[in-house]
Amino acid sequence: MAISPVAAFVVLLAISYLFRPILVQHRCMIILLGLCYGMIACSMVASIASRIVTVPASLAWSLDMPMFSKGARIIDAWTSPTYTPPGVNFFAEQMRNLYIEELVRRSHGPMSTPEIAIGLHVDPRSLWYFAGQRATLTVALPEPVLVESIRLRGHSTKPCLPRDVNVWGLVSRSAAHNIEPTALSWPSTGFPTELQARPDFGYNRLQRALLGPVPLWLPLAQLRDVPGGVRDNDYPVEDGIVQHRIAVYGIALEFRRNWGHDYSCFAGLGIAGNVE
Repeated sequence: MAISPVAAFVVLLAISYLFRPILVQHRCMIILLGLCYGMIACSMVASIASRIVTVPASLAWSLDMPMFSKGARIIDAWTSPTYTPPGVNFFAEQMRNLYIEELVRRSHGPMSTPEIAIGLHVDPRSLWYFAGQRATLTVALPEPVLVESIRLRGHSTKPCLPRDVNVWGLVSRSAAHNIEPTALSWPSTGFPTELQARPDFGYNRLQRALLGPVPLWLPLAQLRDVPGGVRDNDYPVEDGIVQHRIAVYGIALEFRRNWGHDYSCFAGLGIAGNVE
């Protein structure tokens, strides 16, 4: 039967104690004993390491995975205010049965918040509403992600759903220097003013230095005539972003227009990619 590293260490420790007068007189024996201790220690470390179940730091991001459950969060400073549409049935479609329709009108569903867009609620009635047709929604990722594709979740044929959307990625300055601006397709509408604001944390110069350089925004995709309906719509990210393996720390959706309504709504965002 093989002796465990711990048992071997205990036996060697006992031998060292019993024969310490002899060991003191023979330096070579001390060196040999030290080597034995070292070998046993290495064996113990290897034994402990083999018992530890290795868990990946993070799994790949999937289009079907709710971003909120993966740790994504909304950045209020770069997100437009939530809007409460008029009427009591803004979560409901028309029902053919009048009795059922009246019940639905009295069922308001979950409250509208930006977190709905990243999967906070699983209720299919959930939508995030904002006033007008133009707005921004900014999502912080818990880790840098090499985004390959983007999903706008389907919902219905409501005219408040987005029609044209520009997608921006927040990247480190060092990563942005690895790609020429001409390698990307920049929206003709320019950079949104909503994302130009630099939040003031009230920090002094030292604290600001510890935060590091301010990240930069790069275009990830330009989505035009996004179809309505219940089917999700998937789009690839800019080839330059993927080819240069530029990791994204945050994603901003710049809503340009909807399908013809005085307020807008959005069902949800998904991304696919690997962790850097």
